[in-house]
Amino acid sequence: MSLWVLDTDTVSLLLRGHTGAAARVAEKSPDQLAITIVTVEELLSGWHARIRQARTDQLLERAYLALQQSVGFVSQIQILSFDELAISRFNGLRRVHRRVGTNDLKIAGHHASEQCDSGDPQH
Repeated sequence: MSLWVLDTDTVSLLLRGHTGAAARVAEKSPDQLAITIVTVEELLSGWHARIRQARTDQLLERAYLALQQSVGFVSQIQILSFDELAISRFNGLRRVHRRVGTNDLKIAGHHASEQCDSGDPQH
């Protein structure tokens, strides 16, 4: 069984209730879905920044609610570690693709394993 690895953009769409992303993900069984620890880092860092930048009570409340939803989501899905194989693949990709974002290349590094399929509809 191969894993369908969701990237950060796809997870963000899911958390916002995007019906197209939800329909694509619903095609897979929960045990076939995964995210990378890089996606967890991006989600939590993003909400941490929003919380720190919130200038109104309403923005602060929304940011904390979104953080809570993100934590709930990541607690229910398999998380792939950024292991030696992923780091090696990331370093190789980084040498070749200098204009691609670092975290995107880290996530792509997980695809070194034949067990992973892209959950990103664009890949």
